Amino acid sequence: MKIVTFFKELVMQFSPFSNYAVKRIHSSYLVSQKQFDVGLKDYYHYVIQLFERGMSEQASCQESFAFEVSKFPKTYRSTKVQQLCLQIEHTLVKPGGRGAENAQEGVIPINPSGSNYLVRLAHLEKLQAADLIIEYSRSNIKNIKTSNQFPSILKKMAQISPTLYPLVKVNQLNDKRSIACATLFRNMNEPRRKSFFESLLAHQLPVQNVNNVFDHIENTYAQIKVLVNIRQTDHHDTLEELRVLPALRCGVIVVSEEAPLIKECRYSDFIIWGKLAELPALIQDVLDNYDAFYKKIFQSEHFERRMQRLEASNYLKVQRIIKNSNTQSINH
Repeated sequence: MKIVTFFKELVMQFSPFSNYAVKRIHSSYLVSQKQFDVGLKDYYHYVIQLFERGMSEQASCQESFAFEVSKFPKTYRSTKVQQLCLQIEHTLVKPGGRGAENAQEGVIPINPSGSNYLVRLAHLEKLQAADLIIEYSRSNIKNIKTSNQFPSILKKMAQISPTLYPLVKVNQLNDKRSIACATLFRNMNEPRRKSFFESLLAHQLPVQNVNNVFDHIENTYAQIKVLVNIRQTDHHDTLEELRVLPALRCGVIVVSEEAPLIKECRYSDFIIWGKLAELPALIQDVLDNYDAFYKKIFQSEHFERRMQRLEASNYLKVQRIIKNSNTQSINH
């Protein structure tokens, strides 16, 4: 009776009518959520697609994978199930930052005064329970690695850059982009971003905030000439790569507030950096000389090669994970 009850619960929980999708690939399974956080779902599905492709090309794969589905059985139909989770939080956080009450000091300096960034790992219990952690930011990994505080977390981390959308062809004309300058602030009531946006308006810049667009956001990127990126708070300093890199791939010029460890992202040369107070003047300069900036950034073999290498690196990491089923072999 207990076995029958368990089976019924399993069917109800993981049926096509639940929030979970179970896809068989050769002798293994790929399990995912049907509905994920609207602001992160493109990255979530991108990672799933990488694993689906990798599993399809490796018929000898003996492991199944469950993405952010912690309740899925560790063994499913005689195959071991690896539990995967995403780490999408800022780890480079200054003392006093939200959610960093118990975070320990790392070794990455905040400024020349000698104080260092904290190493903030939100949802630590979830990360500890996972078999594999997908991390979007090399800067985050650098902060974690150099601190020497989380070896068990680090050895099961794989960094997957958010190369979410097809690379825009550099010969596409951009005079049809209807939004001259945009921000993508999900919450305009955050004091820091609200104050900054008002300063852009005071400088009479043609800026608009685009929010509540989560489906096919690449179509929105295709309408934007210049995207302005700043951090949400004064404390959380990891570069917002989940926004910046997809925009670049869609041919959007990105003007961004300076961030720590920017060279770690491998495409910092294609971003226009400045301190917060400098951004209005930088934005105006880019708008006044848009064609020149566009050509310099996008119409170069260097940009296309770097974007292709990021894609290739992502897939090689996933292939290695599937082949070895051993997160210790992942090359960060």
